[in-house]
Order: sequence, then structure tokens, then C-alpha cells
Amino acid sequence: LQNRKLHIRYINQNNYETERLIEPLKLLNYNGTWYIVAYCLKDKDLRIFRPTAIENIEVTKEPFENALSQKDLAAYCDGNFGIFKGAIEDIGKCKPVRIRFYGIAKNIAEKLVWHKNQSVFHGNNERGDYVDIKLPVNDYTELMGKVLQWGHNGEIVEPEDFREKWLFEIKKMSDYYLK
Repeated sequence: LQNRKLHIRYINQNNYETERLIEPLKLLNYNGTWYIVAYCLKDKDLRIFRPTAIENIEVTKEPFENALSQKDLAAYCDGNFGIFKGAIEDIGKCKPVRIRFYGIAKNIAEKLVWHKNQSVFHGNNERGDYVDIKLPVNDYTELMGKVLQWGHNGEIVEPEDFREKWLFEIKKMSDYYLK
């Protein structure tokens, strides 16, 4: 591509189609899925695109304008848990999140590397032995799903706003499925 901009037609997860001019900076494989980390001139910010959601692509003759350092790119890609990274100005502004697992989930979760800067703590309470994992997060979406997949054996401990979103999601599921 030789530092040339790409014109793409992209369909997001809500099935909304947009035309974008992007400067692809890095290919990233996350959990077996490929993503393109790019500077989006429409949003004037870093974005992550799934190649499978690109309906059309054209290499332009226009050279890159954005000069993002390799250090900033690495901080963006590696600075927090998950594929949802946030905006350029959010680099280094991740929130510490603490999640807790019991039972079989504890045995599995404590062996996983969730993030290079995670901390793992063991404890015991009225429910039994648990493992707490503390890691930096910018967007709660993906981590919420990972905790919910363990049902009653997973818990979001902090921060409080994330815990409230998790409890609200459980209530919505309960209201929907137990009517």
C-alpha cells in the first residue's frame, strides 16, 4: 500500500453502511479475528475495522497525512483489554477494572492472560474461594460478555459504574426470560 489512503465502504455491527477514507496502520489478530487499525479521516481519530465488513476497497494515490508515532500506535493497541480501544486522546486513560470468578470459572480464569498488565489476587468469602483479576479497560462491552458467560460464577466488582451496568444487564435478562 506504500502509505496510501484507502477508500472503503464499511458496514458496522448495526448494519449501518458508511464511506470512509482511512490510513491503515496495522493488522491486528485478536481472538482469531483480523482487524485493521487505521486513522479514519471522517472521524479524525483511530478506528478498528473488520476486513470482513469492508464491502468495497480502493487504494488511492493520496499519501498519508496523519503522522502517528509507533509508540502511540503501540499504546493504543496494547494499552487496555479487548478490541474496543477508544479515541486517540484516551490512550493511557484506561479504567482499572476488577472482576471475580468462583468455581470452575476461577480455575480457568486464573490461568488466562487477559492483559499484559493484569494483576491476579486470590481470596475467600461466604461463597468460597475466588480469584480477582484487575486489568485496564477503556470500553466495558467485551469484558461484560466474558463475565456474563460464566453466569453466577462471574462477578464484576469494580468500578461501581461497570458493576451497575452488569447488574442492570442481569435484571434485563431476568425480566425478559422469566416473564
